[in-house]
Amino acid sequence: MNAELDPAVPKRGAEDIEAPGEEAPDWLLDTQRMRQPRLGPVIDALDDVDDGETVVVITPISPVPLYDHLDDRGWGYETERISPNEWHIRITAADCGGDSGERLRRQRLR
Repeated sequence: MNAELDPAVPKRGAEDIEAPGEEAPDWLLDTQRMRQPRLGPVIDALDDVDDGETVVVITPISPVPLYDHLDDRGWGYETERISPNEWHIRITAADCGGDSGERLRRQRLR
């Protein structure tokens, strides 16, 4: 399955992913049914986003490598853990000048 950006409405309904006081995102990218690795297809899909647009990536894990990629690009992001197996990463395609998002890491089992 390739990662493709879907218009935010009506696929999931803007009210389901819109935080209070924030506008609905321009795009949704649901990776929950994708086979791993997910990072490459997500990055490829983000290449189609224009400056100023927002994307919500829905994923079953906290995608730490994606945060590193977004920081390298200077894109803003916010992470919200919806449930133990669902994370929403709200990405804004723009130059934000440095770290911007909350970097939540999963606890590693030893």
